[in-house]
Amino acid sequence: AIIALAAALVAVVGVSLMVGQGGPTNEEAAVSGASVSGSGTDRLLVHATSAAGEATTLAAGGALPAPGDALTFEHASQIQGYAMVVELDARGAIRVLGGDQAEGIGAARAPLAGTTKLDAEGGCAWIVGVFANAPFDRARLDAAHLAEATSAAGADCALPDLRGRLGFARSVEVVTIRR
Repeated sequence: AIIALAAALVAVVGVSLMVGQGGPTNEEAAVSGASVSGSGTDRLLVHATSAAGEATTLAAGGALPAPGDALTFEHASQIQGYAMVVELDARGAIRVLGGDQAEGIGAARAPLAGTTKLDAEGGCAWIVGVFANAPFDRARLDAAHLAEATSAAGADCALPDLRGRLGFARSVEVVTIRR
């Protein structure tokens, strides 16, 4: 029961990933694909692959990815629906990864389309998984003005809750990267 409670706490509290030279060690910084808000029916898993081909799944206390690492994505969902992965940065840039239409997902754990590479530029970045019961497209994300949310992020890279901006979403998963 204590382990389940601890796992639930990690699933509710989003924590930051520290990336960069001279940054914290794996023991000092945590990584999480934890839900910022949502129903708990969906998880966004982020996998990092180094130039040498070493792959790891970002997890609390796990290996820290380096600039140049390729990030790929996977979902673990309890119900069918639609998903889209978006990369946001502190400059307000929004990049949809995997296409302008949300992809259909099953009630399973499976890969999501899209990939990105970590750059060496400092600042905050966020990988956001948007999950919905109905199809949606990039225009719905653009209408949510997500770039405005990034300008409200604090020095700790804490992003305001995106659920209010993405009312159509059943859950929103955020991985925060501080470079």
